[in-house]
Amino acid sequence: MAINGGQFTQDFRTQLRKYSDGTTRIGEEGRLWYNNSDQTLRVSDGETEGGIVLNSGGGGGSSGVTVQEEGSSLSTKGTTLNFVGTGITATGTGATKTITVDASAITVQDEGSALSTAATVLNFVGSGVTASGTGATKTITISGGGGSGGDVADDTSPQLGGDLDIAGFNITSAVSNQNINIVPNGTGKLVLDGDFLPAANITYNLGSSSFRWKDLFLSGNTIDLAGSTISSDGTGTINISGTGVTLPSNSKTEDERPLATLSANNSTNQVVVVTPFFTNAGGLVTKNAEFEFNATVDDQPVFTGTATFTLANGDSFSESSIVLFQL
Repeated sequence: MAINGGQFTQDFRTQLRKYSDGTTRIGEEGRLWYNNSDQTLRVSDGETEGGIVLNSGGGGGSSGVTVQEEGSSLSTKGTTLNFVGTGITATGTGATKTITVDASAITVQDEGSALSTAATVLNFVGSGVTASGTGATKTITISGGGGSGGDVADDTSPQLGGDLDIAGFNITSAVSNQNINIVPNGTGKLVLDGDFLPAANITYNLGSSSFRWKDLFLSGNTIDLAGSTISSDGTGTINISGTGVTLPSNSKTEDERPLATLSANNSTNQVVVVTPFFTNAGGLVTKNAEFEFNATVDDQPVFTGTATFTLANGDSFSESSIVLFQL
């Protein structure tokens, strides 16, 4: 309110007016009146309808101003508001005072680094951020609270409330040559729902000379060595040691030819071919015995027994052992 540039004195007189225009009349500049409908004391500035309200309600003096701290009212009402801060200024010589908050007083930082320009509007973005409030007080809510939405490095026991979506990025270690350890709790397992592939071909190892896998469980046709495969029907066993390789009985070559077998009854370890023997009575289902045929039979006589043979040149033939097969 500006009356005579703020330079005036006021004489008071009482006069009962039976009119209901207390909130709309302009009146003579400087006239003071009391409006009973809203219990307000008003003064005219010569141009404002209803004049300037000097007090509000109650008829017993000022009702005070309710002051809130983040939505909670202080224990007592205030008649004086004290604004503190280098960026805050109060101006005005009349009844109207203007409080100005300098935009430079609000510094916005990104993880400790101030942005290049000062702020007058703060825009909160993200599905976990909500702004509410219909009055002058606005509340910004970040879901989770308690700082859990901050830097994970500051949380010594972070937990996920759902699936972790890396959005096409990688999980990396910030320290050079540092391992990434995945440690299940107790007897828990590391379960993969997809192929387990190296990032480059013929580059990385599975295990090392000092960190070896214990047992390897595979299906029947899964070992591929540079294009060559090792397969199994689940019944045979191959043992490899410093004394040699032990193969299952009846091992064969790729073209179904049996491998050479040493005679079980020959102390000289004669190489033989084991042949099953069937009888007419027993049929061809159950063998009666196995004959071990000498692998070098093509270089030996079939059978000599105790007979004497003379070669074409007159020499005696002294070989008398049975070489066709051994029982």
